[in-house]
Amino acid sequence: MISKRKLTGPFILALTLHVLLLGVFMLSFDSKSPVFETGPAPEIIEAMVVDESLIQAEAERLKTQQNKLLESQRQIEEAKRQEDEKLKQQQLVEQQKKMAAEKLKAEQSAAEKRKAEEAAKQKAEAERVAAEKRKADEAVKQKAVAEKAKAEQAAAEKRKAEEAAKQKAEAERVAAEKRKAEEEVKQKAAAEKAKAEQSAAEKRKAEEAAKQKAEAERVAAEKRKADEAAKQKAAAEKAKAEQLAAEKRKAEEAAKQKAEAERLAAEKRKAEEAAKRAAEEKRKAEEAAAEKRRQEELARQKAEAEKREAERLSELARQQAEKLRQEEEARKQAAAAAEEARKQAEAKRQQALASAKDDAKKAIASKVERGWVRPFSSQGQLKCTIKVKLLSDGTVMEARVVSSSGDAAFDRSAELAVRKASPLPIPRDRELFNKEFKEFNFDFEPH
Repeated sequence: MISKRKLTGPFILALTLHVLLLGVFMLSFDSKSPVFETGPAPEIIEAMVVDESLIQAEAERLKTQQNKLLESQRQIEEAKRQEDEKLKQQQLVEQQKKMAAEKLKAEQSAAEKRKAEEAAKQKAEAERVAAEKRKADEAVKQKAVAEKAKAEQAAAEKRKAEEAAKQKAEAERVAAEKRKAEEEVKQKAAAEKAKAEQSAAEKRKAEEAAKQKAEAERVAAEKRKADEAAKQKAAAEKAKAEQLAAEKRKAEEAAKQKAEAERLAAEKRKAEEAAKRAAEEKRKAEEAAAEKRRQEELARQKAEAEKREAERLSELARQQAEKLRQEEEARKQAAAAAEEARKQAEAKRQQALASAKDDAKKAIASKVERGWVRPFSSQGQLKCTIKVKLLSDGTVMEARVVSSSGDAAFDRSAELAVRKASPLPIPRDRELFNKEFKEFNFDFEPH
């Protein structure tokens, strides 16, 4: 392939030079020039100077066209490779989907199996519980019968016990009435004793109250004496407190005057500092305003520059997108052209194979018929089908009737004719041979 490309360039160049020389020669020939019959014209030798730069330029143009053609072929091959790669990827994805579906199906089957096993377990458990419930019900019934018998026995014993209790209660009531009478006698004696003790207690209480009253009078006298002493002490303390308050008011007045003076001085200093701060803030505000205007101007310039850059980049992106679109369109057109060429080539190939197949069948039929000898017993138009197996060179390995004509002699003669025609004429295309002629059914119907 490389040597062929190397020879193509010089050949095209030489052909172009010849075409140019022929064109120049034809242009230099003046067919409209008048012809004079004055005798033989002297022989004129015409010459032409060929500009080497023109030849070189034409050669460069042809070389460029050739490079473009090669580039187009390369793009077509690249597109085909990408298409093959995409097809492989799709096949891989389909395979993965299939595997995932199989895995999901297996998991669903396993889940259904587990569900069935769980249902069987639950059913067995329910049956076991039902059996245990029946057993428990039976035990409850037996227990109820036993408890009923026991309850009847207990009721009888209870009635017997109640009767005994009644008799015992009656005896206890009589004894209680006797004890109550005795208790009333005791309570009456105790009440009289308590009344005597209460009189004695009231007497003691009166004596105690008299003692408490005397003690209270003594405490009140001592309290009045203490209150008088407290009043005298309070008056002295009040006088002292009033003196201290006067001194305190005097000190506070002095302190207030001093504080007022300090306040006025502080306010003065504060006013001076406020004026300084105001002047400083005014200066800073002016500087900030100037800086703000400067920053706004810079921001405006930056925004304009960014806008211009964005517009430039947008235009560049648009151009690149358009270029990519055109390249994609060219690639698609090239791929479509390549696919169309491939389809046409495949159609031609299939047509050629079909033609070769028909030619081979006709050649085989003709060769077999030429070597066939009709049996004397076979009359009329007969037909049989023979299964034929061949080697790669057409040698007959097997010829066996698979659909008889009804005439055994005709069938044997047909098999013999096929074997005699070995090797059979076969197509050169190995794929066609392997597909159609390595093993085939041959309809033998001589005319």
